[in-house]
Amino acid sequence: MGRVAFYPNMKAIINNRTARPSMDRARIKRRSRRKTLWMGEKNFIDSGIESKRSQKFKSMVACFDALPEMKVENPFPEEFFIPDRTIYMAGSITAEVAKVVRGLIHDKADRDKNKPIILWIDSPGGDVDAGIMIKEAMEAVKPKISTVAMGGVSSMAALLAAFGSKGYRYILEDAILMYHEVRYASEVVLGAEEMQKTAKELMDTTDDLFGMLANASGNVKEKILNRFSGKDAYFSAEEVVRAGFLDGVIEPVRYYGPANPWGWKIVSYRSPLQKTGKKVIDLQDKIESSGMSGSVSLRGFLDDMHSSRIIGQLVSHIALNPKQDVLLKIKDSPGGFIDDGMKIFDVMRLINALPNCGDVMTSGSGGSIEGISALLLSGGKYGKREISSGTRMVLKDIVVSAPAHAPASRVEEIGDEADRFEKMLISKLSSHSDLSPETIRAEIAKVKEDEEAEGHVISAKEACKYKFVDKVLAKN
Repeated sequence: MGRVAFYPNMKAIINNRTARPSMDRARIKRRSRRKTLWMGEKNFIDSGIESKRSQKFKSMVACFDALPEMKVENPFPEEFFIPDRTIYMAGSITAEVAKVVRGLIHDKADRDKNKPIILWIDSPGGDVDAGIMIKEAMEAVKPKISTVAMGGVSSMAALLAAFGSKGYRYILEDAILMYHEVRYASEVVLGAEEMQKTAKELMDTTDDLFGMLANASGNVKEKILNRFSGKDAYFSAEEVVRAGFLDGVIEPVRYYGPANPWGWKIVSYRSPLQKTGKKVIDLQDKIESSGMSGSVSLRGFLDDMHSSRIIGQLVSHIALNPKQDVLLKIKDSPGGFIDDGMKIFDVMRLINALPNCGDVMTSGSGGSIEGISALLLSGGKYGKREISSGTRMVLKDIVVSAPAHAPASRVEEIGDEADRFEKMLISKLSSHSDLSPETIRAEIAKVKEDEEAEGHVISAKEACKYKFVDKVLAKN
């Protein structure tokens, strides 16, 4: 298990390839007469991409231990990030990942028994036994374990988010949590008697896990079982807090007013770390950065590992250089998976809302910036978003994929989730431009009828006119 320099100024502890479970099913793997239960699923919602997600995926655990050596004051709110106390877990939860996370939790607890440990969770789920190993480590140490859910957090990973210390469990504004029963794939062939034993094991494991969730959330186990039985239960950030599974939403929002039409505030840090209740930071007196000394690149299709790398680089740069801007360069990107794009979008907005701190600028170049990548381009700091003159923005309809032999009820459920994501994306695009949600929806609807149309194409000049960007560069 070698070290990999995956992020600058970060230590990537593990970088191993694992197979991601396919949509709408978990699996039982038989190894040496031992069954491994999987709770794992990713919502396969693309932004303008029809191809199915690759089953090969890199799991990763990373920490930011190199940052405290710089002796720079942490610019981030402690609910979200503390340099030497933050662990980033991305990808499927495997036994190898669990061992590394457990070791890091105990190591950080030994260093300081009072300061909270922050666990970022960006995972579709995975091995139940591995998840329980992480849960036991979280409960075994004295420091509070603060969890931050980002992107699409499903199954066992969603349970871990709820297993953090009460009052210290957070979610980024646009993250989605999904809970469901433990499942197995139909391709597993067993004898009748062994199949019955396996079914009972699945039901018992589901009952135990949801019992733990009930204890963590203050809900009644029977109600949780009834609600999650036989289906995937999706929760937005607000819904999951209302249900009691998590405690607060990390939510930087834009507000409008005659005195500050493009101002930002951070709201809704419902946290015991605060001394004064609701935190509201006014950014009118924001100090302008002295210059840009770093950049992060996105080129091609946006997937899990691209998003993890970009988030790590953005946070590392701002933590090391709080007064300097960082540039997100997007070139020839056809879009990608919505949950991966939205977690980058949330982190960008959080950074841009920090007082006395540098901003995330964006720059688009190449042939076209499409789908979720177009939202990232428009999500840079207002006044600091650029696009090359020959580059187009392409707004696309959401494309979803359903599992083979899915029942009508499941297909309908996937369609509802796709509609939910589409409304969210259109709302975000509208809030970062001069176009209303109705106008954007109407323009996208026009191209749906044309099967050969690649989407609603916006030239660089039009993108500037509609305030998706602020400046058109003369050369590509």
